[in-house]
Amino acid sequence: MASLFRRLDVRLAVLAYLTCILVQSGGLGGLDTYRRLGATHALWTAAPPVDPAAYPRFGIRGHGGEIQTWYGIGQSLVMLPGDVIGTALAASVRGSAAVKTRVRIAAVAYLTFPLIDAMAIVVALHLLCALGLSIRSAMLGALGLLLLTSFLHYSQNHQENNLMLLGTLTLYWSAAKWLSESRIWPWVALGAFAAGFNLLIRVTTMLDFAGVLAFTMLMRWRVKAAGGELDWRRKLWPAVMVGLPILLAAVTIDRLYQFHRFGTFCGTYLNLFAQEQRRFKPTLSPDFPFSGRFSTGFFGPFVSMHKSVFLFDPTVLLAAAGLLRLLPASRGRGLPATQAFLIGAFIQLLVVVAFYAKYFDWSGDVAWGDRFITVPLHLMCMVGISLAAEGWVALSFPSRLAVAAICIIALTVQLASVVFLPALETEQEQTYGHRSFVIGQRFENIAGLFTGQLQIEANKYPHWDAAKSSLAPFTQGDLWPGRLSRRAVQLMWGVCVLLDGVGLILLIRRVIGCGIGSAGDQSARRASF
Repeated sequence: MASLFRRLDVRLAVLAYLTCILVQSGGLGGLDTYRRLGATHALWTAAPPVDPAAYPRFGIRGHGGEIQTWYGIGQSLVMLPGDVIGTALAASVRGSAAVKTRVRIAAVAYLTFPLIDAMAIVVALHLLCALGLSIRSAMLGALGLLLLTSFLHYSQNHQENNLMLLGTLTLYWSAAKWLSESRIWPWVALGAFAAGFNLLIRVTTMLDFAGVLAFTMLMRWRVKAAGGELDWRRKLWPAVMVGLPILLAAVTIDRLYQFHRFGTFCGTYLNLFAQEQRRFKPTLSPDFPFSGRFSTGFFGPFVSMHKSVFLFDPTVLLAAAGLLRLLPASRGRGLPATQAFLIGAFIQLLVVVAFYAKYFDWSGDVAWGDRFITVPLHLMCMVGISLAAEGWVALSFPSRLAVAAICIIALTVQLASVVFLPALETEQEQTYGHRSFVIGQRFENIAGLFTGQLQIEANKYPHWDAAKSSLAPFTQGDLWPGRLSRRAVQLMWGVCVLLDGVGLILLIRRVIGCGIGSAGDQSARRASF
């Protein structure tokens, strides 16, 4: 069984890596990531971290008068190896400075993010198995995370979402192993490192601990309900001796980076951002950036037509159904690990939504859905998909139809998400007033792509080409000499998509046919509480 798991593990990693390569745009997707790459380049060259021409629209005047970014250093560190290699490649390319810059950016995109995305999918598989799910259900849950959630979009649009998800998945996986295994020191170190690095990416990832703490307490209740007892002294000692120093080291690095930029150890870049904006715009509220209405920002991620989680990630419905269906059956004997995990992820989701509820830009602005809540949302979605696969045999025919419909709709939405970058709908909104139903506008744009009637002002937005999508063979075609070469690249990309699809079908067939999907087959589980 272990050898079967390793073979499936490797196949999943290769499939995820190839899929994330194929959905690349050849760029970094979001403006935030380009800005973070500027900070990356400044770490090892004499280039400024922020282009002075972008100030004051972007940047904060920091220590010594130098304009600095207001982001954490985490994602910039991750892009550092790719930037070094990309700079060397760009130096060997003949062409203009713009061409050299595009080569460097493409190198960062291809060398950095597909690897991160593939690692996240593999860690998701191990976490699902650690929660007691069968290998079959865990594999389908990991594949669902890749293809049926907005994870696929953020494999093309390289904002920090999937990187933070990798850290959070690792944190939960370490917590599950910390609770269930006797050798706990390595898991404490791994979890602390993941949490600490997430802190370097975005300070608000400390909210992850709300979900992890709830998950841990619920699992303790489950053990006690079963008549057992956890040796908390033995569990907590490594957390204090190993985990706490690692977290303190991450906080120290974050504070040193803060001091390097702004000459102070106190406060956050969010506070400095607010001060800078109020200096240039005195009419801003004293509460800026937390100056919005709480009710709008709290309920918006669920009910608004342009950011609702149910539109951008429909598989969250499977998580809700799995939780509500199995909670009554758990009375008096504790929650199964999957339900405890879902509750922890849901608490984490609510905490994050509440934190950003009054934020002036609670929706994440130019993003596919609400980018601030994708991490707990993806945690819930992958477990919901796994639970649907685990209980498939027991589902009624109408329930199976509903699950299949949700998965088909989710796949359609996620495939549509990589045809264009979300900036297209944002620019259309600013020009034509389209706002309420982003998903519907996306499918209208896809139709316009094939009919040549894509609604965009070419003179105002010259970087949009009505004949192109955001996929790399179309966005990077002018880097190749001659029309024939562009067509050859597009043809090669199409062949790779076909091979990737065949590989996916073969993997799903292997998983479904491996005979280890029943909920009662304990020998097929990697770990169980």
